Amino acid sequence: MPRSALGRAVRDPVLLGLAVGTAVLVAGYLAGVGDRADRVRTLWAAQPVLDALLARVTWRIARSGSTPAPARRFFHAFTVAGCSFAVGDGYQTVLELRASTPTSAAGTVQSAFFVVGVMVLLIVMLTYPAAVDSPRQRLRFWLDAGTVLVGAGGLVWVLTAVPGVHLGSTLLSAGLLMVAAFAAVKLLLSGQAPMTRAGACLCIVATALQGVAVSLAGRGDDGLGLALHLLPSVLIVVGPRVQELEMRADPRWAGRYRRRSYSLLPYLMVVAADAALAYALRGHADVKVWGSLGAVLVITALVVLRQLDSFVDNQQLIGRLDVSLAELGRHEQRFRSLLAHSSDIILLLDAAGTVTYTSPAAQRVLGLPPERLVGRRVGDLVHPDDLAETVTRFRQAQDRPHATVVLEARLRHADGSWRRLEAVGTNLLDDPSVAGIVCNARDVTENREFQERLRYLALHDSLTGLPNRALFTERLTAATGGVALLLIDLDDFKMVNDTLGHAAGDAVLSAVAQRLRGCIRPDDTAARLGGDEFAVLLPGASAAVAARVADRLRAALAEPVLAEGALIPVRASIGIAETVAGDGEVLLRRADSAMYAAKQRGKNGRQRVPG
Repeated sequence: MPRSALGRAVRDPVLLGLAVGTAVLVAGYLAGVGDRADRVRTLWAAQPVLDALLARVTWRIARSGSTPAPARRFFHAFTVAGCSFAVGDGYQTVLELRASTPTSAAGTVQSAFFVVGVMVLLIVMLTYPAAVDSPRQRLRFWLDAGTVLVGAGGLVWVLTAVPGVHLGSTLLSAGLLMVAAFAAVKLLLSGQAPMTRAGACLCIVATALQGVAVSLAGRGDDGLGLALHLLPSVLIVVGPRVQELEMRADPRWAGRYRRRSYSLLPYLMVVAADAALAYALRGHADVKVWGSLGAVLVITALVVLRQLDSFVDNQQLIGRLDVSLAELGRHEQRFRSLLAHSSDIILLLDAAGTVTYTSPAAQRVLGLPPERLVGRRVGDLVHPDDLAETVTRFRQAQDRPHATVVLEARLRHADGSWRRLEAVGTNLLDDPSVAGIVCNARDVTENREFQERLRYLALHDSLTGLPNRALFTERLTAATGGVALLLIDLDDFKMVNDTLGHAAGDAVLSAVAQRLRGCIRPDDTAARLGGDEFAVLLPGASAAVAARVADRLRAALAEPVLAEGALIPVRASIGIAETVAGDGEVLLRRADSAMYAAKQRGKNGRQRVPG
């Protein structure tokens, strides 16, 4: 019994009471206190009390929430057996208390109820599930069980079969000892015992002692015989009580014991059978027989030791393997956790570009469960405008083992939108453990949109939304061939700000920008260069086209702008310059000169500088 279980047992009032009462009775039996009849009557008087206590304890264990379902059935059967013992022992106690010469030998009724209780226990042990998961484990279990039972049978027969003694008593005694052996098989060899080891061992010892007591029935009611009758009845109660205490201390007791890959019990039974053989041959064998028997015993011992040594090595190997498997399991669990919570999608593509694996991040990024992506060609998800570039990069990776390529493409989301993904693909087609192209893709949609927004803000006027001077200069520099330029300055705009306020001025600027957009071609660029100064770049336009655009703009500005509750007239001076080819800055200065010339001519007009 473990130290913790022993400590709980020492402090338990029920077990203390049983220990004290048993010690007093056994001491009285061995010391011969009182007459023989009184000693026998005290023995029988204690039996029903112990049986009732057994039924009570096993019933509480069966009703406990920490008892597994198979074990509940076992303890319910134990309760039924205790009740059967109590009825039989109670009936026999009444008879013996009334008899003038009581005896410890069991009567017919008591024996019948005793056999019923034993049969109930035997049936529930026969049907109790053993933790064997494969045919090979089942074979090993029954080979070990057969070894124990055959060895126990031989040992029991040697110990109980006495010439001249009634055969029924011998068979009952042998049966009880076989029940003890079978209980040892089911409770100790099985990987799914219904009891803790301490409780099981106490019950097994109790059953074995009961078998010995039955074999001695009718051979006298001396002190030793009475003690042997009492002890099994006490131990069969102590075992479940120890079990109950251990359950209270550890509700997870059922999964506490780790099953070993081998058991010493079959080999102990081999030793016991050999010892029984030597015991049976005493006084009947000569020197030759004893020499042969000695050789057999030594060889058996050597084979058993060699087998146990192999078992120990195997157990150590299994232990190391279990540690390695547990470590692999932890690594796998960590890897799965990283995949499950990663924001990047991991794709595995075969040589044809078909998805063979995708990580759970596909659900978050693309709204598609991973299983819906497996088996699809990745090209089916790519935006048509990005497909050619994606195919080119994929083939570059495919043609070179271990090559890595970086690409960016838009993939269709489950809701029909497009998500921009940046992917890094590595060719591991020649790696047998991977056999594919591994792609790590991250969603950069918000990143790109933010960057494009920043670029837009950097190149556009925040008030009007028109390109600013930087973007206008960039396009002017990039223009090739013939180009015309309109430079527009609003006349007397400062008076609007000074009289009506900057809000009115901003409304006028926004209206001018809107009307300016309506007067130009799709390929033209209208920009706000700053303040009330605007410009229009007309690629490929002649002087006549530039003049018509300027006239449309003047006509559009002729309608006053409603701002701050007032109608504000808008007038503008427009300078026009054109060139076949040349420096953009020169063209801009020429348009500026033409615009100032228009102002000097009376404003609200246009002036062209010849190319």
